[in-house]
Amino acid sequence: MKDYREPAIRKQRKISGFNIWQSNWWATHGKGLNIKDKGSQKLCADAWNALNNDTRKYYEEEAKNAANLRVKEQNSFITNAKSRKTQLNNGIQDIRKMFRTLHVTCGMEFITLAVSNYDELRSHWFGSNIGEEFYQTYSNLSDAIIPFRCFSILKKKENEGVIKSVAETKSSEILPDESETGHTFNLSAINISKPNSIETRNKVRFILRQKFEQDVKGNNIPYKRWKTQTSYKVIGWPLDVEFQDYSNLKEEERIKVLDSLYNIRFEQN
Repeated sequence: MKDYREPAIRKQRKISGFNIWQSNWWATHGKGLNIKDKGSQKLCADAWNALNNDTRKYYEEEAKNAANLRVKEQNSFITNAKSRKTQLNNGIQDIRKMFRTLHVTCGMEFITLAVSNYDELRSHWFGSNIGEEFYQTYSNLSDAIIPFRCFSILKKKENEGVIKSVAETKSSEILPDESETGHTFNLSAINISKPNSIETRNKVRFILRQKFEQDVKGNNIPYKRWKTQTSYKVIGWPLDVEFQDYSNLKEEERIKVLDSLYNIRFEQN
């Protein structure tokens, strides 16, 4: 039986002044003592109780500062791209669980569009089973991915003070110029949660063939003799994945290709 319960929220342990102080005590006075021994713990507690009020207040303030710093770190941008991607994937899985719960308890269906204002994270769509099926059959939703992503980038620049206001930007300026992006195909139609499906494989191969035709005016990508041919080169393909037909890749390699698909292009040598 499937578990439709919402993921449990992990509560953070509260940091006290005693926690801050005892770490210093064990590092200095507690050397050689067994921290699990009741006698050693009593020595530590007695030393804490012997402190005057001013010293205790000092450590309580240090505890507040440490707690505030932890909250700030949790709510700050993750600079490491791999860690950021892991955080995103874990968060999406939690949201999926919540969707399943609300589907069962409230009879609701969901579809979510997610875009990144950073290039290395792909645009994403997910939801309840019916919501995802609706997305695949109703093409108007997929048409919103690119303007949504462009709008999010503009809002980020607005918040950073790079531009004055997105509201002053014409709607036609939000959409990227196809001559600049080189993308005239619908990447958002791919269900990236199913990298091994025949549908995903066919769409990836079709998109790469379109890119190849558009970028270098070629007909078919020479996968089998790619290592020996010298006429073309591929840009944006994952560095740790050998360039070959998508169907020949392992699952983890396919996921990397899907992550990079938007930025892949071909050039003539």
